Amino acid sequence: MTRLSDWWRGYSDTDLENVHRRVAENTSPGTAIGMNSREYRALLDNPPQPHPQQHTIDEIFAIRVANNVPWKRLMEIALKHAPEETRAVLRQINENDRKVSDLLAELAK
Repeated sequence: MTRLSDWWRGYSDTDLENVHRRVAENTSPGTAIGMNSREYRALLDNPPQPHPQQHTIDEIFAIRVANNVPWKRLMEIALKHAPEETRAVLRQINENDRKVSDLLAELAK
């Protein structure tokens, strides 16, 4: 016989932690989180659906992270062997990045 206080049995610790984390993320710091078992079960049984392109986004993120080390090595080699030319290219890259940032700022308004 299942007691009312044992409603959470059958859910993994990870499931319970994920629900608590999702609730906490949407709650102001210091606010008491009071949820009854029905509310918790609703969140456990109906988890948020990932973005349809989340897999692609995750792949892009992983590639960008992996590319940081080779990019750094390339910069070190370039600055060591052709410092003036490298600085000129870096200034151009920085200017182009500024333009992109300005355009993103317009989109974010």
